[in-house]
Amino acid sequence: MAVFHNSDLDTHFLKVLSAVKKRPGMFLDPISLGSLRNFIIGYGSNYLFDDIENSNFFGLSSKFFDWIVKQEGEKTTPEKGWDKILMQNCSSDQEGVDKFFNYLDKFKELYSKM
Repeated sequence: MAVFHNSDLDTHFLKVLSAVKKRPGMFLDPISLGSLRNFIIGYGSNYLFDDIENSNFFGLSSKFFDWIVKQEGEKTTPEKGWDKILMQNCSSDQEGVDKFFNYLDKFKELYSKM
């Protein structure tokens, strides 16, 4: 079994999201922010049940999702998470998914400088 450390998990998470961006239909059904949210939650939950050393998957993802919400000028509530906030100004599921990945690209640029 591979042993991941926090920076390895961050890198792996970003690689997985890059694969989803390239071929969303392979990972998401339907292609929507709700499906993407569920995929990410499932991906992250794996680390809660596996023997992953220093698992802090939700550390990076929380920073990213908090950053998305800030970019949108909103605040999350139990009824309104990052996915619903992104969809507020989108006319289609595809537009919401595209917006998510645009934010991901911007966040990766910032994250790589940290």
